[in-house]
Amino acid sequence: MIEELLFSKTGLPVASVYGIPIHSLYDPAKEAARFVASKNITQDHTNLLLIAPGFCYLVPPLRKLIPSVRILALQCSSFYQNHFESLQDSVFLEEFKPDAHWSVTDSLDLYRFLENEIDDHEASTTKILEWRPSTKAYGAIALKLLDSVADYLKRVNANALTSERFGKKWIRNSLRFIHTYNYGNRILKRSPKPIVVMASGPSLEGFIQDFRNPAIRNQCSIMALSSAVDCLLAWDITPDIIVATDGGNWAKFHLFEGVRKNIPLAISIMGALPSQYFDLSVFAIINDTHWQQALIMNIATPVLIAPQRGTVAATAIDLALSLTDSEIYIAGLDLGVRNGRSHARPNALDRFYDKADNRLHPAATGNYHRYLDSKQASALDIYAKWFSAKSTTYGKRLVVLGKPCPALSGFRSIETLPFKWALKRNEATSSFHVILSESNKYLTLASVDSNPNIAIILNSILEECGTDILDTKRIREGFCGELLPLIDAELYRILLLRCRMKATAGKELVARIMDSVKKQLMPPVKKVVKVEEIHG
Repeated sequence: MIEELLFSKTGLPVASVYGIPIHSLYDPAKEAARFVASKNITQDHTNLLLIAPGFCYLVPPLRKLIPSVRILALQCSSFYQNHFESLQDSVFLEEFKPDAHWSVTDSLDLYRFLENEIDDHEASTTKILEWRPSTKAYGAIALKLLDSVADYLKRVNANALTSERFGKKWIRNSLRFIHTYNYGNRILKRSPKPIVVMASGPSLEGFIQDFRNPAIRNQCSIMALSSAVDCLLAWDITPDIIVATDGGNWAKFHLFEGVRKNIPLAISIMGALPSQYFDLSVFAIINDTHWQQALIMNIATPVLIAPQRGTVAATAIDLALSLTDSEIYIAGLDLGVRNGRSHARPNALDRFYDKADNRLHPAATGNYHRYLDSKQASALDIYAKWFSAKSTTYGKRLVVLGKPCPALSGFRSIETLPFKWALKRNEATSSFHVILSESNKYLTLASVDSNPNIAIILNSILEECGTDILDTKRIREGFCGELLPLIDAELYRILLLRCRMKATAGKELVARIMDSVKKQLMPPVKKVVKVEEIHG
Protein backbone atom coordinates (compact mmCIF):
# COMPACT_ATOMS: atom_id res chain seq x y z
CA MET A 1 0.00 0.00 0.00
CA ILE A 2 1.57 3.29 -1.09
CA GLU A 3 -0.71 5.57 1.00
CA GLU A 4 -0.56 6.09 4.73
CA LEU A 5 -3.02 8.01 6.88
CA LEU A 6 -1.61 10.80 9.07
CA PHE A 7 -3.22 13.67 10.98
CA SER A 8 -2.36 17.35 10.95
CA LYS A 9 -2.04 19.55 14.04
CA THR A 10 -5.57 20.81 13.40
CA GLY A 11 -6.88 17.24 13.51
CA LEU A 12 -7.61 16.92 9.79
CA PRO A 13 -6.43 13.75 8.02
CA VAL A 14 -3.42 13.91 5.72
CA ALA A 15 -2.34 11.28 3.20
CA SER A 16 1.28 10.31 2.79
CA VAL A 17 2.14 8.85 -0.62
CA TYR A 18 5.44 6.98 -0.82
CA GLY A 19 6.33 8.65 2.46
CA ILE A 20 5.63 12.18 1.17
CA PRO A 21 2.68 14.11 2.73
CA ILE A 22 0.46 15.62 0.02
CA HIS A 23 -1.20 18.10 2.42
CA SER A 24 0.16 20.45 5.06
CA LEU A 25 0.85 18.69 8.35
CA TYR A 26 -0.05 21.91 10.16
CA ASP A 27 -3.27 23.25 8.56
CA PRO A 28 -4.30 21.64 5.22
CA ALA A 29 -7.52 23.70 5.00
CA LYS A 30 -5.61 27.00 5.16
CA GLU A 31 -3.12 25.69 2.60
CA ALA A 32 -5.99 24.88 0.21
CA ALA A 33 -7.54 28.35 0.68
CA ARG A 34 -4.23 30.00 -0.30
CA PHE A 35 -4.04 27.75 -3.37
CA VAL A 36 -7.55 28.73 -4.53
CA ALA A 37 -6.79 32.43 -4.01
CA SER A 38 -3.75 32.13 -6.29
CA LYS A 39 -5.74 30.67 -9.21
CA ASN A 40 -7.67 32.56 -11.86
CA ILE A 41 -11.11 31.18 -11.09
CA THR A 42 -14.05 33.31 -12.23
CA GLN A 43 -17.81 33.20 -11.86
CA ASP A 44 -18.03 32.02 -15.48
CA HIS A 45 -16.76 28.56 -14.58
CA THR A 46 -19.56 26.00 -14.34
CA ASN A 47 -17.51 22.88 -13.48
CA LEU A 48 -14.22 22.39 -11.66
CA LEU A 49 -12.28 19.16 -12.14
CA LEU A 50 -9.89 18.46 -9.27
CA ILE A 51 -7.06 16.16 -10.35
CA ALA A 52 -5.74 14.04 -7.46
CA PRO A 53 -7.09 16.41 -4.77
CA GLY A 54 -6.47 14.00 -1.88
CA PHE A 55 -8.93 14.73 0.90
CA CYS A 56 -10.55 17.54 -1.13
CA TYR A 57 -9.65 20.48 1.11
CA LEU A 58 -10.11 22.65 -1.99
CA VAL A 59 -13.90 22.19 -1.91
CA PRO A 60 -14.91 24.73 0.83
CA PRO A 61 -12.97 27.74 -0.59
CA LEU A 62 -14.18 26.91 -4.10
CA ARG A 63 -17.82 26.75 -2.98
CA LYS A 64 -17.37 30.05 -1.16
CA LEU A 65 -15.98 31.61 -4.33
CA ILE A 66 -18.62 30.16 -6.73
CA PRO A 67 -21.67 28.77 -4.87
CA SER A 68 -23.32 27.32 -8.01
CA VAL A 69 -20.24 25.53 -9.40
CA ARG A 70 -20.10 21.74 -9.66
CA ILE A 71 -16.94 20.20 -8.20
CA LEU A 72 -15.74 16.80 -9.41
CA ALA A 73 -12.84 14.95 -7.76
CA LEU A 74 -10.76 12.60 -9.91
CA GLN A 75 -8.53 10.49 -7.69
CA CYS A 76 -5.49 8.36 -8.47
CA SER A 77 -6.46 5.87 -5.75
CA SER A 78 -9.54 4.60 -3.90
CA PHE A 79 -7.72 5.29 -0.60
CA TYR A 80 -9.41 8.67 -0.15
CA GLN A 81 -12.95 7.57 -0.85
CA ASN A 82 -12.58 4.64 1.53
CA HIS A 83 -11.53 7.02 4.31
CA PHE A 84 -14.33 9.43 3.43
CA GLU A 85 -16.75 6.59 4.16
CA SER A 86 -15.01 5.63 7.39
CA LEU A 87 -15.28 9.25 8.60
CA GLN A 88 -18.94 9.60 7.68
CA ASP A 89 -19.99 10.42 11.27
CA SER A 90 -17.76 13.50 11.41
CA VAL A 91 -18.29 17.02 10.09
CA PHE A 92 -15.29 16.38 7.86
CA LEU A 93 -17.31 14.34 5.37
CA GLU A 94 -19.91 16.97 4.50
CA GLU A 95 -17.64 19.99 4.48
CA PHE A 96 -15.08 18.61 2.06
CA LYS A 97 -17.32 16.37 -0.03
CA PRO A 98 -17.34 17.10 -3.81
CA ASP A 99 -20.45 16.81 -5.97
CA ALA A 100 -19.09 13.62 -7.55
CA HIS A 101 -15.92 11.58 -7.33
CA TRP A 102 -14.09 9.00 -9.43
CA SER A 103 -10.90 7.02 -9.01
CA VAL A 104 -8.74 4.97 -11.37
CA THR A 105 -9.89 1.79 -9.63
CA ASP A 106 -13.60 2.44 -10.32
CA SER A 107 -15.43 0.04 -12.61
CA LEU A 108 -16.99 3.00 -14.42
CA ASP A 109 -14.89 4.25 -17.33
CA LEU A 110 -13.47 7.77 -16.94
CA TYR A 111 -15.04 9.02 -20.17
CA ARG A 112 -18.41 7.59 -19.20
CA PHE A 113 -18.15 9.32 -15.82
CA LEU A 114 -17.35 12.66 -17.46
CA GLU A 115 -20.21 12.22 -19.96
CA ASN A 116 -22.62 11.67 -17.08
CA GLU A 117 -21.41 14.65 -15.06
CA ILE A 118 -20.47 17.34 -17.60
CA ASP A 119 -22.62 18.58 -20.45
CA ASP A 120 -20.79 18.99 -23.77
CA HIS A 121 -21.80 22.63 -23.95
CA GLU A 122 -20.18 23.35 -20.59
CA ALA A 123 -16.78 21.97 -21.59
CA SER A 124 -15.55 25.47 -22.48
CA THR A 125 -16.44 26.72 -18.98
CA THR A 126 -14.90 23.72 -17.19
CA LYS A 127 -11.59 24.32 -15.45
CA ILE A 128 -9.02 21.72 -14.45
CA LEU A 129 -7.31 22.22 -11.09
CA GLU A 130 -4.27 20.05 -10.44
CA TRP A 131 -3.10 19.48 -6.85
CA ARG A 132 0.61 19.43 -7.61
CA PRO A 133 1.92 17.69 -4.45
CA SER A 134 -0.38 14.76 -5.21
CA THR A 135 0.31 14.58 -8.95
CA LYS A 136 4.07 14.62 -8.27
CA ALA A 137 3.69 11.78 -5.80
CA TYR A 138 1.60 9.60 -8.12
CA GLY A 139 3.72 10.41 -11.17
CA ALA A 140 2.71 8.63 -14.39
CA ILE A 141 -0.75 7.68 -13.07
CA ALA A 142 -1.63 11.32 -12.42
CA LEU A 143 -0.15 12.52 -15.72
CA LYS A 144 -2.15 9.95 -17.68
CA LEU A 145 -5.32 11.00 -15.83
CA LEU A 146 -4.62 14.68 -16.55
CA ASP A 147 -3.99 14.03 -20.25
CA SER A 148 -7.15 11.93 -20.58
CA VAL A 149 -9.31 14.62 -19.00
CA ALA A 150 -7.78 17.36 -21.18
CA ASP A 151 -8.30 15.28 -24.35
CA TYR A 152 -11.90 14.57 -23.40
CA LEU A 153 -12.71 18.24 -22.79
CA LYS A 154 -11.04 19.19 -26.06
CA ARG A 155 -13.08 16.64 -28.00
CA VAL A 156 -16.49 17.43 -26.50
CA ASN A 157 -15.86 21.17 -26.77
CA ALA A 158 -15.14 20.71 -30.49
CA ASN A 159 -18.40 18.75 -30.82
CA ALA A 160 -20.29 21.49 -28.97
CA LEU A 161 -18.85 24.25 -31.15
CA THR A 162 -19.74 22.28 -34.27
CA SER A 163 -23.33 21.71 -33.14
CA GLU A 164 -23.72 25.37 -32.19
CA ARG A 165 -22.38 26.44 -35.57
CA PHE A 166 -24.37 24.00 -37.72
CA GLY A 167 -27.27 23.10 -35.41
CA LYS A 168 -29.95 25.14 -37.18
CA LYS A 169 -28.75 23.84 -40.53
CA TRP A 170 -29.03 20.24 -39.28
CA ILE A 171 -32.59 20.84 -38.11
CA ARG A 172 -33.57 22.41 -41.46
CA ASN A 173 -32.05 19.46 -43.31
CA SER A 174 -33.97 17.02 -41.09
CA LEU A 175 -37.30 18.78 -41.66
CA ARG A 176 -36.64 18.94 -45.40
CA PHE A 177 -35.78 15.23 -45.42
CA ILE A 178 -38.94 14.00 -43.71
CA HIS A 179 -41.22 16.20 -45.84
CA THR A 180 -39.80 15.53 -49.29
CA TYR A 181 -38.30 12.04 -49.08
CA ASN A 182 -39.90 9.21 -51.03
CA TYR A 183 -40.79 6.74 -48.29
CA GLY A 184 -40.56 3.48 -50.13
CA ASN A 185 -40.04 0.14 -48.44
CA ARG A 186 -36.29 -0.18 -48.90
CA ILE A 187 -34.34 -2.92 -47.16
CA LEU A 188 -30.61 -3.46 -46.81
CA LYS A 189 -30.05 -7.21 -46.87
CA ARG A 190 -27.14 -8.64 -44.89
CA SER A 191 -24.33 -10.51 -46.59
CA PRO A 192 -21.65 -13.00 -45.49
CA LYS A 193 -19.16 -11.16 -47.69
CA PRO A 194 -16.49 -8.90 -46.19
CA ILE A 195 -17.13 -5.17 -46.60
CA VAL A 196 -14.46 -2.71 -47.64
CA VAL A 197 -15.03 0.79 -46.24
CA MET A 198 -13.29 3.26 -48.54
CA ALA A 199 -12.41 6.70 -47.25
CA SER A 200 -10.85 9.46 -49.35
CA GLY A 201 -7.35 9.64 -47.88
CA PRO A 202 -4.39 9.74 -50.30
CA SER A 203 -3.46 6.11 -49.52
CA LEU A 204 -6.67 4.99 -51.27
CA GLU A 205 -4.95 5.48 -54.62
CA GLY A 206 -2.58 2.62 -53.80
CA PHE A 207 -5.41 0.05 -53.69
CA ILE A 208 -7.76 1.19 -56.44
CA GLN A 209 -6.19 -0.86 -59.21
CA ASP A 210 -6.55 -4.07 -57.16
CA PHE A 211 -10.32 -3.57 -56.97
CA ARG A 212 -10.60 -3.25 -60.75
CA ASN A 213 -9.78 -6.96 -60.87
CA PRO A 214 -13.16 -8.80 -61.07
CA ALA A 215 -11.73 -11.70 -59.06
CA ILE A 216 -11.22 -9.35 -56.12
CA ARG A 217 -14.18 -7.03 -56.68
CA ASN A 218 -16.72 -9.85 -56.76
CA GLN A 219 -15.55 -11.24 -53.42
CA CYS A 220 -16.35 -8.13 -51.39
CA SER A 221 -18.85 -5.32 -51.00
CA ILE A 222 -17.64 -1.72 -51.22
CA MET A 223 -19.04 0.93 -48.92
CA ALA A 224 -17.71 4.34 -49.97
CA LEU A 225 -17.66 7.55 -48.00
CA SER A 226 -19.19 10.33 -50.07
CA SER A 227 -15.84 12.13 -50.53
CA ALA A 228 -14.32 8.99 -52.13
CA VAL A 229 -17.02 8.46 -54.78
CA ASP A 230 -15.49 10.59 -57.54
CA CYS A 231 -12.12 8.87 -57.16
CA LEU A 232 -13.65 5.39 -57.31
CA LEU A 233 -15.83 6.14 -60.33
CA ALA A 234 -12.86 7.67 -62.16
CA TRP A 235 -11.22 4.24 -61.89
CA ASP A 236 -14.43 2.53 -63.06
CA ILE A 237 -15.22 1.11 -59.61
CA THR A 238 -18.85 1.46 -58.59
CA PRO A 239 -19.46 1.17 -54.85
CA ASP A 240 -22.39 -0.85 -53.57
CA ILE A 241 -23.52 1.95 -51.27
CA ILE A 242 -22.46 5.49 -50.30
CA VAL A 243 -22.48 6.79 -46.72
CA ALA A 244 -22.82 10.52 -45.96
CA THR A 245 -23.46 12.55 -42.82
CA ASP A 246 -22.17 16.09 -43.51
CA GLY A 247 -24.79 18.83 -43.36
CA GLY A 248 -23.01 21.64 -45.23
CA ASN A 249 -24.11 22.59 -48.74
CA TRP A 250 -20.65 21.81 -50.09
CA ALA A 251 -21.22 18.14 -49.15
CA LYS A 252 -23.81 17.83 -51.94
CA PHE A 253 -21.10 18.03 -54.60
CA HIS A 254 -19.77 14.65 -53.41
CA LEU A 255 -23.15 13.05 -54.19
CA PHE A 256 -23.91 14.26 -57.71
CA GLU A 257 -22.02 11.40 -59.39
CA GLY A 258 -23.91 8.98 -57.18
CA VAL A 259 -27.17 10.42 -58.52
CA ARG A 260 -26.06 9.88 -62.12
CA LYS A 261 -25.05 6.27 -61.41
CA ASN A 262 -28.10 5.62 -59.18
CA ILE A 263 -25.91 4.29 -56.35
CA PRO A 264 -27.81 3.55 -53.11
CA LEU A 265 -27.13 6.11 -50.40
CA ALA A 266 -27.28 5.87 -46.60
CA ILE A 267 -27.38 9.40 -45.22
CA SER A 268 -28.09 11.06 -41.91
CA ILE A 269 -31.37 12.97 -41.96
CA MET A 270 -29.28 15.97 -40.86
CA GLY A 271 -27.07 15.62 -43.94
CA ALA A 272 -27.20 17.75 -47.07
CA LEU A 273 -29.05 15.72 -49.69
CA PRO A 274 -29.41 16.76 -53.36
CA SER A 275 -33.05 16.89 -54.37
CA GLN A 276 -32.30 14.54 -57.29
CA TYR A 277 -31.74 11.74 -54.76
CA PHE A 278 -35.24 11.89 -53.28
CA ASP A 279 -36.70 9.37 -55.73
CA LEU A 280 -33.67 7.07 -55.65
CA SER A 281 -32.47 4.44 -53.18
CA VAL A 282 -31.89 6.45 -50.00
CA PHE A 283 -31.74 5.07 -46.48
CA ALA A 284 -32.31 7.36 -43.53
CA ILE A 285 -29.76 7.30 -40.70
CA ILE A 286 -30.79 8.72 -37.36
CA ASN A 287 -28.91 8.79 -34.08
CA ASP A 288 -30.31 7.77 -30.73
CA THR A 289 -31.77 11.18 -29.88
CA HIS A 290 -35.37 11.73 -28.86
CA TRP A 291 -36.06 14.51 -31.35
CA GLN A 292 -34.87 12.56 -34.42
CA GLN A 293 -36.83 9.49 -33.39
CA ALA A 294 -39.89 11.69 -32.80
CA LEU A 295 -39.58 13.25 -36.27
CA ILE A 296 -39.41 9.89 -37.96
CA MET A 297 -42.15 8.38 -35.76
CA ASN A 298 -45.22 6.93 -37.51
CA ILE A 299 -43.50 7.12 -40.90
CA ALA A 300 -43.60 3.82 -42.77
CA THR A 301 -39.94 3.45 -43.64
CA PRO A 302 -37.06 1.48 -42.13
CA VAL A 303 -34.31 3.62 -40.64
CA LEU A 304 -30.74 2.89 -39.64
CA ILE A 305 -29.96 3.92 -36.05
CA ALA A 306 -26.29 4.69 -35.38
CA PRO A 307 -24.61 6.60 -32.55
CA GLN A 308 -23.55 10.13 -33.36
CA ARG A 309 -19.81 9.86 -33.92
CA GLY A 310 -18.85 13.22 -35.39
CA THR A 311 -17.09 11.62 -38.37
CA VAL A 312 -18.66 9.81 -41.33
CA ALA A 313 -15.96 7.12 -41.24
CA ALA A 314 -17.09 5.92 -37.80
CA THR A 315 -20.74 5.90 -38.92
CA ALA A 316 -19.81 3.83 -41.98
CA ILE A 317 -17.94 1.33 -39.82
CA ASP A 318 -20.94 1.02 -37.50
CA LEU A 319 -23.17 0.38 -40.53
CA ALA A 320 -20.74 -2.14 -42.02
CA LEU A 321 -20.53 -4.08 -38.74
CA SER A 322 -24.31 -4.41 -38.75
CA LEU A 323 -24.46 -5.64 -42.38
CA THR A 324 -22.01 -8.54 -42.22
CA ASP A 325 -20.51 -11.01 -39.77
CA SER A 326 -17.34 -11.16 -41.83
CA GLU A 327 -14.29 -8.92 -41.65
CA ILE A 328 -14.40 -5.18 -42.31
CA TYR A 329 -11.52 -3.76 -44.34
CA ILE A 330 -10.61 -0.07 -44.19
CA ALA A 331 -8.88 1.74 -47.05
CA GLY A 332 -7.91 5.41 -47.32
CA LEU A 333 -8.57 6.29 -43.68
CA ASP A 334 -5.40 8.36 -43.16
CA LEU A 335 -6.68 10.87 -40.58
CA GLY A 336 -4.02 13.30 -41.69
CA VAL A 337 -1.91 14.54 -44.55
CA ARG A 338 0.26 12.24 -46.69
CA ASN A 339 2.74 13.45 -49.27
CA GLY A 340 1.38 16.97 -49.00
CA ARG A 341 -2.19 15.93 -49.86
CA SER A 342 -5.26 15.32 -47.71
CA HIS A 343 -7.51 13.59 -50.29
CA ALA A 344 -7.27 11.03 -53.06
CA ARG A 345 -7.69 12.37 -56.59
CA PRO A 346 -9.97 13.24 -58.23
CA ASN A 347 -12.12 14.88 -55.57
CA ALA A 348 -15.49 16.55 -56.16
CA LEU A 349 -14.21 19.84 -54.76
CA ASP A 350 -11.17 19.97 -57.05
CA ARG A 351 -13.24 21.94 -59.58
CA PHE A 352 -13.39 24.93 -57.24
CA TYR A 353 -9.67 24.84 -56.66
CA ASP A 354 -9.03 24.67 -60.42
CA LYS A 355 -11.24 27.73 -61.02
CA ALA A 356 -9.25 29.71 -58.48
CA ASP A 357 -5.97 28.92 -60.24
CA ASN A 358 -4.36 32.01 -61.81
CA ARG A 359 -0.98 33.70 -62.15
CA LEU A 360 -1.24 35.49 -58.82
CA HIS A 361 -2.61 32.44 -56.98
CA PRO A 362 -1.22 29.32 -58.69
CA ALA A 363 -2.62 25.88 -57.88
CA ALA A 364 0.60 24.76 -56.18
CA THR A 365 0.36 27.62 -53.68
CA GLY A 366 -3.27 26.80 -52.92
CA ASN A 367 -2.41 23.12 -52.41
CA TYR A 368 0.37 24.06 -50.02
CA HIS A 369 -1.91 26.29 -47.94
CA ARG A 370 -4.54 23.57 -47.77
CA TYR A 371 -1.82 21.14 -46.75
CA LEU A 372 -0.84 23.43 -43.86
CA ASP A 373 -4.48 23.88 -42.81
CA SER A 374 -5.08 20.12 -42.83
CA LYS A 375 -1.88 19.43 -40.93
CA GLN A 376 -2.85 21.87 -38.19
CA ALA A 377 -6.55 20.90 -38.10
CA SER A 378 -7.60 19.94 -34.58
CA ALA A 379 -10.55 17.90 -35.90
CA LEU A 380 -8.27 15.31 -37.52
CA ASP A 381 -6.29 15.01 -34.29
CA ILE A 382 -9.50 14.48 -32.30
CA TYR A 383 -10.76 11.82 -34.73
CA ALA A 384 -7.37 10.10 -34.65
CA LYS A 385 -7.42 9.83 -30.85
CA TRP A 386 -10.99 8.53 -30.97
CA PHE A 387 -10.10 5.73 -33.40
CA SER A 388 -6.97 4.93 -31.41
CA ALA A 389 -9.09 4.42 -28.28
CA LYS A 390 -11.50 2.15 -30.20
CA SER A 391 -8.89 -0.40 -31.31
CA THR A 392 -9.91 -2.80 -28.52
CA THR A 393 -13.65 -2.15 -28.89
CA TYR A 394 -13.87 -3.13 -32.56
CA GLY A 395 -11.69 -6.19 -32.00
CA LYS A 396 -10.22 -8.32 -34.76
CA ARG A 397 -13.01 -7.74 -37.29
CA LEU A 398 -11.45 -4.51 -38.56
CA VAL A 399 -8.45 -4.78 -40.86
CA VAL A 400 -6.50 -1.81 -42.25
CA LEU A 401 -5.28 -2.05 -45.85
CA GLY A 402 -1.71 -0.88 -46.25
CA LYS A 403 0.49 0.78 -43.66
CA PRO A 404 -1.86 2.19 -41.02
CA CYS A 405 -1.62 5.75 -39.80
CA PRO A 406 -0.50 6.14 -36.15
CA ALA A 407 -4.11 6.35 -34.92
CA LEU A 408 -4.91 2.94 -36.45
CA SER A 409 -1.70 1.22 -35.37
CA GLY A 410 -3.67 -0.82 -32.82
CA PHE A 411 -5.72 -2.45 -35.59
CA ARG A 412 -4.71 -5.50 -37.59
CA SER A 413 -3.31 -4.53 -40.99
CA ILE A 414 -2.47 -6.14 -44.34
CA GLU A 415 0.56 -4.53 -45.94
CA THR A 416 2.75 -7.18 -47.56
CA LEU A 417 0.16 -9.96 -48.01
CA PRO A 418 -1.68 -9.58 -51.35
CA PHE A 419 -5.22 -8.48 -50.61
CA LYS A 420 -6.72 -11.09 -52.93
CA TRP A 421 -5.24 -13.87 -50.76
CA ALA A 422 -6.98 -12.51 -47.71
CA LEU A 423 -10.30 -12.43 -49.54
CA LYS A 424 -9.97 -15.94 -50.93
CA ARG A 425 -10.69 -17.29 -47.47
CA ASN A 426 -14.24 -15.93 -47.74
CA GLU A 427 -16.42 -18.14 -49.89
CA ALA A 428 -19.36 -15.71 -49.96
CA THR A 429 -21.09 -15.35 -53.28
CA SER A 430 -23.74 -12.72 -52.57
CA SER A 431 -23.32 -9.06 -51.72
CA PHE A 432 -25.62 -7.02 -49.52
CA HIS A 433 -28.13 -5.31 -51.77
CA VAL A 434 -31.18 -3.07 -51.85
CA ILE A 435 -34.72 -4.40 -52.13
CA LEU A 436 -37.38 -1.99 -53.37
CA SER A 437 -41.08 -2.59 -53.01
CA GLU A 438 -43.26 -2.23 -56.09
CA SER A 439 -45.44 0.49 -54.57
CA ASN A 440 -43.80 3.51 -53.01
CA LYS A 441 -45.48 5.50 -50.28
CA TYR A 442 -45.12 9.27 -50.48
CA LEU A 443 -45.56 11.50 -47.47
CA THR A 444 -47.07 14.80 -48.56
CA LEU A 445 -47.46 17.59 -46.04
CA ALA A 446 -48.64 21.09 -46.83
CA SER A 447 -46.33 22.70 -44.27
CA VAL A 448 -44.03 21.78 -41.43
CA ASP A 449 -46.51 22.68 -38.71
CA SER A 450 -48.96 20.04 -39.99
CA ASN A 451 -46.62 17.29 -38.83
CA PRO A 452 -48.14 15.94 -35.60
CA ASN A 453 -44.70 14.83 -34.40
CA ILE A 454 -43.66 18.48 -34.00
CA ALA A 455 -46.37 18.88 -31.37
CA ILE A 456 -44.92 15.93 -29.44
CA ILE A 457 -41.51 17.61 -29.37
CA LEU A 458 -42.89 20.99 -28.27
CA ASN A 459 -45.05 19.48 -25.51
CA SER A 460 -42.09 17.44 -24.22
CA ILE A 461 -39.84 20.52 -24.04
CA LEU A 462 -42.53 22.49 -22.22
CA GLU A 463 -43.01 19.65 -19.75
CA GLU A 464 -39.26 19.34 -19.07
CA CYS A 465 -38.50 23.00 -18.44
CA GLY A 466 -41.84 24.03 -16.94
CA THR A 467 -41.58 22.01 -13.72
CA ASP A 468 -41.42 23.58 -10.27
CA ILE A 469 -37.85 22.40 -9.64
CA LEU A 470 -35.67 21.62 -12.65
CA ASP A 471 -34.14 18.15 -12.88
CA THR A 472 -30.62 18.33 -14.36
CA LYS A 473 -30.62 14.74 -15.58
CA ARG A 474 -34.04 15.09 -17.18
CA ILE A 475 -33.03 18.31 -18.93
CA ARG A 476 -29.75 16.92 -20.25
CA GLU A 477 -31.15 13.59 -21.43
CA GLY A 478 -34.46 14.89 -22.77
CA PHE A 479 -35.58 16.98 -25.72
CA CYS A 480 -34.21 20.18 -24.13
CA GLY A 481 -30.68 18.81 -23.88
CA GLU A 482 -30.74 17.58 -27.48
CA LEU A 483 -32.51 20.36 -29.37
CA LEU A 484 -31.94 23.57 -27.42
CA PRO A 485 -28.11 23.58 -27.84
CA LEU A 486 -28.59 23.32 -31.60
CA ILE A 487 -30.95 26.31 -31.62
CA ASP A 488 -29.71 28.61 -28.86
CA ALA A 489 -26.76 27.36 -26.80
CA GLU A 490 -26.83 30.40 -24.51
CA LEU A 491 -30.42 29.68 -23.44
CA TYR A 492 -29.41 26.11 -22.74
CA ARG A 493 -26.53 27.20 -20.50
CA ILE A 494 -28.87 29.50 -18.57
CA LEU A 495 -31.24 26.56 -18.10
CA LEU A 496 -28.41 24.38 -16.77
CA LEU A 497 -27.43 27.15 -14.35
CA ARG A 498 -31.00 27.22 -13.01
CA CYS A 499 -30.75 23.43 -12.60
CA ARG A 500 -27.59 23.70 -10.48
CA MET A 501 -29.26 26.36 -8.35
CA LYS A 502 -32.26 23.98 -7.91
CA ALA A 503 -34.57 26.76 -9.06
CA THR A 504 -37.43 27.02 -11.52
CA ALA A 505 -36.90 28.09 -15.10
CA GLY A 506 -39.33 30.99 -14.72
CA LYS A 507 -42.08 32.02 -17.11
CA GLU A 508 -39.86 34.43 -19.04
CA LEU A 509 -37.14 31.85 -19.72
CA VAL A 510 -39.68 29.16 -20.64
CA ALA A 511 -41.35 31.59 -23.07
CA ARG A 512 -37.98 32.42 -24.70
CA ILE A 513 -37.16 28.73 -25.04
CA MET A 514 -40.50 27.83 -26.59
CA ASP A 515 -40.36 30.80 -28.99
CA SER A 516 -36.87 29.79 -30.18
CA VAL A 517 -37.83 26.15 -30.69
CA LYS A 518 -41.10 26.98 -32.48
CA LYS A 519 -39.31 29.43 -34.76
CA GLN A 520 -36.89 26.69 -35.81
CA LEU A 521 -39.31 23.76 -36.05
CA MET A 522 -42.24 25.75 -37.46
CA PRO A 523 -40.75 28.38 -39.79
CA PRO A 524 -43.24 30.89 -41.20
CA VAL A 525 -44.59 30.07 -44.65
CA LYS A 526 -43.45 32.60 -47.22
CA LYS A 527 -46.35 34.33 -48.89
CA VAL A 528 -46.45 33.89 -52.65
CA VAL A 529 -47.53 37.12 -54.29
CA LYS A 530 -49.17 36.70 -57.68
CA VAL A 531 -48.16 38.92 -60.57
CA GLU A 532 -51.70 40.23 -61.13
CA GLU A 533 -51.85 41.38 -57.51
CA ILE A 534 -48.82 43.58 -58.04
CA HIS A 535 -50.19 45.22 -61.15
CA GLY A 536 -53.62 45.49 -59.64
